[in-house]
Amino acid sequence: MLASRSGSISSDCYFGSPVQFELESGPGGIRTHDLWLLGRSDRAETLSFRPTDWTEFDEYVTNSFAANTWKDYRRYARHYSDVLTTGDASPLLGLTDCKRRHVMGALAALANFSGVKGQWRDIVSRHNLKWSGRNDLGDLVGLLYSNRFDEMVTELKHSLEKVPEDYANYFRFNVVTGLRPNEAVTAANMVRNGEYGNTELGLLEHFRFPKIFIRNTKKAFVSVIDPETLALARATRPLDYQGVRSEFRTFMRRKVDTELVDLLQGRVPTSVFAKHYNRPNQLVELEKVRASLPELRKLI
Repeated sequence: MLASRSGSISSDCYFGSPVQFELESGPGGIRTHDLWLLGRSDRAETLSFRPTDWTEFDEYVTNSFAANTWKDYRRYARHYSDVLTTGDASPLLGLTDCKRRHVMGALAALANFSGVKGQWRDIVSRHNLKWSGRNDLGDLVGLLYSNRFDEMVTELKHSLEKVPEDYANYFRFNVVTGLRPNEAVTAANMVRNGEYGNTELGLLEHFRFPKIFIRNTKKAFVSVIDPETLALARATRPLDYQGVRSEFRTFMRRKVDTELVDLLQGRVPTSVFAKHYNRPNQLVELEKVRASLPELRKLI
């Protein structure tokens, strides 16, 4: 049994250069690729991963990931743990792109927990596993020639006309803050209960509640607000729902830099430019966001 090595999963356990197997004949007329398949069981004996303490693993993922994520990771890690035991990732190749990403995430978490990230990286490389799906020309054409933002706003507006106002206000609050659905519900409930909000700066400072908003992979730092946005939050009722988020991003990218939109939606910029060179006056930029909120609200 391996001891737990808790911590964030670094990106180096995901990627590697794909290995190309030769198809020419080897000794006795057997293809080199077939020789590799025959020898795979021999190499499996040298792999360092062994069945883990699932109770400790469950505790690790529960503390490290959001509820929907750790539930999937617990299930998939158990079902596909043989990939780390044998080094054979062929069962993953037939999965849909979406399911394969979830399974790979579960195995990355299991490898990180068990201290075999290098072994997982080699498996990913050897089987040429991809985290992203295929590039679809049809999707590209759709992006170029459709006005999806207007369509989304129209669909949302028509839907909100058919539901109670205190329910619709969750969606409106979600649109003007750009939060994830569960974050929007939590933030609206906290505003309604008078728990937070910096009215001097016109911000909801989510970072002051790290146990709620600063999670392992999903984070929310601040949201720009005005009195009307607070009024929307206060005019809601306790519930849960599947919200809207892309409308905020699409709209605000017309008003301010993408880097600021990323920050407002909980994504830390990763580019060299954003990290080391881009130094805008963020208070001025935040005021641009605030000035745009009435226009965004009018759409819904």
